[in-house]
Amino acid sequence: MFKHITSSEYFGDKERFNIAADFNVNSYIPILQKDPFVYPAKYNLPNAKGTKWYYEQIPKDNCSGSSEEDDQSGKPQFDHKQSNIGSHESWKDFQDLSEAEKQLVENQIDYQAKHVAEQVQKMAGSIPGEFKGYIDSLFEIKPQVFNWKSYFRRVIGNLITSDLYLTKMRPSRRFPDGRGVRFKKKPSVLVGVDTSGSVSDSELDDFFSEIHHLWKSGVKVTVAQIDTKIQHIEEYNGTFNKKIFGRGGTEFTDLINFYNDNKKDFSTIVIFTDGYVSLSLPPFRNGVWVITSNGSHQDYPGTTIYIPNNGN
Repeated sequence: MFKHITSSEYFGDKERFNIAADFNVNSYIPILQKDPFVYPAKYNLPNAKGTKWYYEQIPKDNCSGSSEEDDQSGKPQFDHKQSNIGSHESWKDFQDLSEAEKQLVENQIDYQAKHVAEQVQKMAGSIPGEFKGYIDSLFEIKPQVFNWKSYFRRVIGNLITSDLYLTKMRPSRRFPDGRGVRFKKKPSVLVGVDTSGSVSDSELDDFFSEIHHLWKSGVKVTVAQIDTKIQHIEEYNGTFNKKIFGRGGTEFTDLINFYNDNKKDFSTIVIFTDGYVSLSLPPFRNGVWVITSNGSHQDYPGTTIYIPNNGN
């Protein structure tokens, strides 16, 4: 959850970083706050101060033998070779990954963090306060990033301006000879949600937050979760059950074929994805692509919306 594996490349002194990372992690784990492990209290440092803070407290030469200047610095002195510090040797492999692969690692960390948080909350457990903002961000409904009502009025017409209309075919129950009312049929929208492994839980939260705003605009929403094929499909009624299906590769042909085969039932299709997908797809009309803030920029067929960073 501290994402040390993805942040290690930003610290020049890898040995100092290894020590600082162990300080930070072990301060949360009581069983590791004893010899021969490295933990903050052992060197008169407070717990849970963050890896960067611990990194700055360790003298620069501490990892290869303390100098006289370091001894007088007031910073903690220790022989890391006598302590049980993880080598983190495999972390260097991360630096050789492509940007897409690095993003996949980040996304999987978010996915696992949200899953663990859900299990902890179900068991009435507690989450350290330092993680609260991070965890909350995985679940929150955010302000909409697109005016869906305006868009649907342009694409579908004025079908969502009112839910009722007067009709002579159905007499009023209150007023003799008066016209009754019927509910207008809401336009129906097929929403495809990319649940492949490259999409993080926090990005899925962005998707379902925006789907909620889409649904509130007055349309009927059918959500199809898809990775290489449609894994689950159901109508959205304002509440998401938080079950994600898929987490494999990415291929939208099955989704587009389903949309085209049922075009009499759907006025338009909205696809939420990170964009790391082939666009060699069957032709289709009235499509909207909603791409994550750090998603792939391609020439998508139809209207394209990019979710902004930090909701801005």
